[in-house]
Order: sequence, then C-alpha cells, then structure tokens
Amino acid sequence: MNPIIDGQQPSWRLWGEEKSDGAVYTVYLKKVRYHPSSSLSRHDSEDSVSHLEWETVRVRVIKAGPLEAIVANLADDEGGLEPTNVNVFLATYRSFATPQQVLDAFQARFRELKNRDGAKGLSATSQRHHQSLVQTLLVWLDMYPEDLYEPPQFSVLHQLVALAQAQLEPGSNLELRAKHRLQQFIARDPEKDGPFFKPPPWNVVFGTSWPGAQARAQVVGGPLWLQDLDEEHIACQLTWMDADLFRRLVPHHCLSAMWRKRGARDWAGTVHNTATATVQQFNAVSRRVTSTLLWERWDEGNRVRLLAKWIGVAQELRLLKNFSSLKAVIAALQSNDIYRLSSVWARVTPDRLQTFLELARIFSSEDHRLSCRELMLKEGTAKFADTVGDDDRQLQKAMQRQQAAGSPGTMQGTVPYLGIFLTDLTMLDAALPDELPGGLLNFDKRRREFRVLAQIKLLQSAANCYSLQPDPAFVAWFETLPMLSDEQSYRLSCKVEPASSPKRSPLSSSGNAVDGDTASLTSTSSQPQSGGSQESLRRNGWTHQRPWQSTGNLQSMMSACPPPTPPHDPDLKVIRVSLDPTLAAGQGSPSGMNQGTTLYKSILLSNGDHTPTVVRNALEKHGLEGDPDEYELTQQLPDSEIVFPPSANVFYALSTAHALNFILRQKKSEPASPVSSKKSRKPFQLKLKLPSGT
Repeated sequence: MNPIIDGQQPSWRLWGEEKSDGAVYTVYLKKVRYHPSSSLSRHDSEDSVSHLEWETVRVRVIKAGPLEAIVANLADDEGGLEPTNVNVFLATYRSFATPQQVLDAFQARFRELKNRDGAKGLSATSQRHHQSLVQTLLVWLDMYPEDLYEPPQFSVLHQLVALAQAQLEPGSNLELRAKHRLQQFIARDPEKDGPFFKPPPWNVVFGTSWPGAQARAQVVGGPLWLQDLDEEHIACQLTWMDADLFRRLVPHHCLSAMWRKRGARDWAGTVHNTATATVQQFNAVSRRVTSTLLWERWDEGNRVRLLAKWIGVAQELRLLKNFSSLKAVIAALQSNDIYRLSSVWARVTPDRLQTFLELARIFSSEDHRLSCRELMLKEGTAKFADTVGDDDRQLQKAMQRQQAAGSPGTMQGTVPYLGIFLTDLTMLDAALPDELPGGLLNFDKRRREFRVLAQIKLLQSAANCYSLQPDPAFVAWFETLPMLSDEQSYRLSCKVEPASSPKRSPLSSSGNAVDGDTASLTSTSSQPQSGGSQESLRRNGWTHQRPWQSTGNLQSMMSACPPPTPPHDPDLKVIRVSLDPTLAAGQGSPSGMNQGTTLYKSILLSNGDHTPTVVRNALEKHGLEGDPDEYELTQQLPDSEIVFPPSANVFYALSTAHALNFILRQKKSEPASPVSSKKSRKPFQLKLKLPSGT
C-alpha cells in the first residue's frame, strides 16, 4: 500500500512490520479527524478535548500469511468488509490456491468464529465477521462463476450450497443463488455454448449480412482492395475489432500464473483465455500488414504508396487512441523484412517518414517526457488524443485538423497496448517470490499485481466510449489476408530486394533510427550476420529482430518497452544483475548462450533491501547456491563502479543517473588480520575502470 496524500501532508506513514497469529503485517500510522467518544461528558467534550482536530490511529495491512489468515483479513478488526482485500484476493487467488482450497478456508473461518464465542452464540463483532464472509462468497459466486464450473460433479458448488444451509437461515440469499447457479451449470451444454468468455463467431455477430461480405471478400482480390480503402476507414475497423476484444478481456487472465497453471484443472478446456485472443489479434494485424507490403504482384511504385498508406493508417489509429493496432502496424514496419527495403523507404515522402518516426518514438526505449504507459493512462479518460511531444510536428498538425473538423461533444475511447501491462505482470511474478520464509503466502505481491489489473479495468471503461460501426465486408476481407511465417516473409523480402551485405534503411541516415524494441534481458556484443532467414539489422547498439515470434506467444506482446521501474510505485526499482565472467565460467555457460553474450537477470528492488538480500536474490535467479557474505555486488558506471558494503541499503545507495546494471562476483580471499578478528564496517568504494592495455 502506498501512502495516501492528503493535500500536501501525508496521512499515512509506514511504522514497521509485526507478526501475529502466524501472519506478517505491515503497520501504518494514519492521521484522521478526531471524533470524541460518546462516553465523554459534555463538559469534557467541549473544554478538555476541544483543541484536538486530528488523531493518529494504527492500521495493519496483511503482508503475508497462510490462506486461512488471508481469508480472516477480508474483514477488518471490527468485522467490517475490507473491499480492497476482497478485490485483490478474488482477482489473484488462482495464483496460489484452488477453488476447493478457498472454500475450505472459508469453512474453517466459519468454524473459528463459532468456536471462539462458544455456546453463548456469536458476539456482535463475530456476527459482522460472519456477514462479511457471506458477502465475499456472494461476490465470488456472481463475478467469477467460471471458477466453480467443474463438470460433471460440480463438487465445489455443491459444497457451497451445503455451507450456506449449515451457516445461514433456510432460504438465505447465498443458498438460493448458489442453487440457481448450479441449475444453470447442469443445463449448460459445453459443446454448444463453448468455453466461458469465448466471443461469438462472425456469422453470429453480423447475421445475414455475413455471407455476402464473405463473397465480396473473395472477389476483391486480397491486398488489391487496400488501394481503394480510406486510411481512416481502415483505422476505424481495426479499432472496432480491437475495442470489442478489449472490452471482453478478463483482467486476471493476464496474470502470469494463469498461463503457467492453466492445465492444473483443465482450465483451458472450460475458460477461453481472453488475453490470448488479444495477443492473436495483435499478431494478426502485424503479420497481415507485412503480407500486404510483400505481395508479389506489387511493383515498387505500388509498394511505396502502400507503405505510405500504412503510415497514414497508423496516424489515424493514434488519433483514435488505439495503441494496440498502432503498435502492431509500427512493429510490422520496423520488422527486418520491411525495414531492410531501403529502395522503397527512399521514395516515401519526408512528411510520411517524419510521421513514422514520431509514432515509433511512442514505443521506443528513449526517455521521453511521457512513457507509453503514462500516455495511455493520461488519454484513457480524455475526449481526444491531445498529448504530443515538442518534436511531434506532424502529429500536432493532424490533431489540430481533427479538432477543427470534429464535433466538440464527441468522446473517443481508448484501446491500450496490452503488452506493457503483460510485461509488468511478468516482471512482478519473476521478481517477487510467491512465498516468504516459513511458507507464508506473499499477499503483498498479489496487491501489487492487482494495481496493474486495476489500470487495465480503468481503460476498459474508457473503451466503451467508442461509437464505431463495423463493416462486415472489411472484416471478411481482413480475415482472408495471409499471415506469413518468418521464413516466408524473409523469402519474399529478398525477392523485392536481394540480400547481400546488411543494408541500412534511409531512416537511419538522419540519426533518428528507431531503437530495436525487444524486451529481452540478454544483450549481445556479437555482430549480426548477413543473409539467412533470420537476418537482423544493428541500430544504435541493439540487434533488431522481428517483434513477434508466433501467433499466441506471450512474448509477442512484450516487445514494446524496456523493463522499466514498475509504474507509480516509488518504493520499487528493477535492476539487472549479471555474473562476473570468472564466476559464470566456473558455473558453466547456460545452454544456448554464445561467447560475447551477457545474461542478465531482472530483480525487483524494494526500499528495504540491503546488500545481502539483493545478493541472495541474484544467486537464486542465476541458479547458484552460496553464502551472500562471500560475494560482492557492484553497480557498473561508464568509467567506474560502485561497490556496496554488506550494511548498505541498495535502494538508496545506487546511482539513478546511470543504467541499473549490476555485476555479482566472488570476493577475493583476504588474509586474516593478526590484530583482531572483529569485522570492520567497510565504507562505500568507488573504483575507477582503467583503460585496457594500461
């Protein structure tokens, strides 16, 4: 939980941590308005305490604990429902528990409340706790029914009905709704209805107009029709498809654990992963843009005009605030198979080239005034796309034209590039442990994941603001466009412009080359090879490769932005730790790694992490074992390095003026001091790097 700001004064202050009943709590001191107790006399309330306006209360937030403790903390100490904890728990529990385990924890909590008060019956506080549990079960039943769909026995749902009958009065709301849901599940036909959240096919969406649209798509001749389509119309149709998928997205499907554990209870057979559908749509747009540009029947003039048209479509997508297809189009134009066509790029008008560079900078790794994520969140609830950089002259002109021609009352929606949020969730999952020492479930990790899911949910509400009308003919035509494999794309690209030595696009001659946008944490110093089906161009020190690998691959959605510090959390940083070459050589090179390659591991750094903790996490990430006291952690600077002593708080001691690249190496053995065996506290050391050959 981050401090909550009240004007200029923080109303929340971190006090520390405490352990209680087998769980770990983070304790905050919260400033609230003073309310005199009703037991005070009128004289006391008016004279003795009238000067008090504020008081400080102590608030506990569960950080880690067993499942039973987490369920108990779905209500506060007085028994009132904790909406935040309930939302976090129901959105993320699949990462650490099954529905059966969750229901067992609720049953145990009901028994605990009953046994605590004994035969005299539930106290007023216990009754409030009891009611909070019932409310949570109702939310679970209504908002996440797919979790309870386990045909043909439906054992968890049957147990929920039995729980309601045992703990509540006959005919309770929970019992009736659980029975109604059970009847719905029994009557459901899996073959006819399909998995949960699966979108209807196009023939259902468009009805009787779909057969005619398909027939027309077969006549228009594939990419040929693209010449006659208006750029704005293409962008609107792509946005309609993307917005429909994004509105259907179930945010917790984006969690990394949902991808890892989906086979545990045949999850993929009963639930359609809505995040997969978004990934597939992104890949389809990117691959089809590539296939239209590499069509064999184009001459160079047609290919130049089509390239300029796709840049125009990208600009229209930006004005529509559709960052998903915008990224897909830019990724296709940046892919090696298109980017290497220097003769085609050389004939594109300067205005279009400048537009392309401005749009590509949105997703580049450069440190711009607004990052891609901040831009999406800023415009998520805005009426228009109105955020541009000082150097985005073409985009400024386009926005001015749009605002001059558009209706002031028309509000546009937003479709984000989901890959940024998938990257955040993947990094959180990789950097933070699922369990803390003692086997305690790390609920603080789930709280951080939920913050990302909440951002997705916020943007989903903005996507409802679109008022676009679908064109069945366009959708049918778009579905007929081929999606080429990497080998097919490269072969067609070489037919357009034969491969000899690595060529640079005219875009890079001005010094404004677009950075390679790979999210890989492996940096290489080897030079790219010319020729072959995986030709790559080296630009600005990065090896630029195709931004997607295969349809449905999560990595295809995680290539836009480098691994930044998790957003909107000043208490976290992401650092990259590699092994010293001598240490790596002693452990053996990882499979698949070549000489000249440095393997980095990303580690999430919090504001309480000291050197031994960071070293221990780095050893675990690299698959090593050892005593942290035997290793040395250093931050690499351009001409020097910072050596962190064991007592250092790495979060505050590191240099933020440079890249957060660290090296882990074994300490050199030092002879024991004959004077004293007591360890001396070493200060920070700044070691200068000497030039080679000195």
